[in-house]
Amino acid sequence: MGEVLEVGATLTIGLGEYTDVVVTEDWSPLEPDVVENKSYAPGVGLIHETQVAGGEGTVELVGFTPGG
Repeated sequence: MGEVLEVGATLTIGLGEYTDVVVTEDWSPLEPDVVENKSYAPGVGLIHETQVAGGEGTVELVGFTPGG
């Protein structure tokens, strides 16, 4: 399940700055204590993910080849 938190955000990660990013908050009834915020860049997809409840962890895109 998910909810859109922000549209049109700007996010800077190790690969650079991304604009028009969509940020969501995702959770599952199967793991109700785990909540993740995910950021998606147009033309790329998932670029950053942070577990904000139910533990700690971050995932960040480290490489991208357009059309690949």
